[in-house]
Amino acid sequence: MWMVQMANFPSLEGGSGASGALAKGESYIPGTQGIRVYFDTDNIDETLAKAVAAGGKVLYPKTSVGELGWVAEFEDSEGNCIALSQPLSD
Repeated sequence: MWMVQMANFPSLEGGSGASGALAKGESYIPGTQGIRVYFDTDNIDETLAKAVAAGGKVLYPKTSVGELGWVAEFEDSEGNCIALSQPLSD
């Protein structure tokens, strides 16, 4: 029997953009060499700390991208690379 675990990203009612999911199953192979999916966060430092506490590791520390804010990347506990984006505060 084919089993897949999924974590869904709900759509915001009235918002733009697409909903999505992270999926884990026999045919999926985690890695850090492929594409990067960026998730917005209000606080990269807190998000990285949560990732490390859950068994992940920082691959690319919080780095300024000028007027666009900050970015960072971490490897989650399953071996996926996840990128973060934090806009500049108003």
